[in-house]
Amino acid sequence: MGALIYASAMRLICLFLILWVQGAVLQAAPCGGDFKQFILDLKSEARAQDLQKKTIDRFFATAALDPNVLRMDRNQGHFRKDFLSFSAGLISGTRLKNAKRFAEKL
Repeated sequence: MGALIYASAMRLICLFLILWVQGAVLQAAPCGGDFKQFILDLKSEARAQDLQKKTIDRFFATAALDPNVLRMDRNQGHFRKDFLSFSAGLISGTRLKNAKRFAEKL
């Protein structure tokens, strides 16, 4: 059972890495869209990758719009950095370790 959970978590992590890379090379999407719709779209993309609905729902259960992240993103000045470069400065090593540990529990 643990191997199945680990495999599901790793697939989910890989999916989001792929989505981040794709997002970095695509033209920037307009800001200010509906957050709930954004999450629904991400869930749909994850489901298209054959991830289990239960895994997807648990992953997004605590997803929330963070005004601090939006403020920092908007204050970076005419979007001089792509998302991956920008997010690397926001996401600490501790957060990445915690995210990996959490994903392994899914």
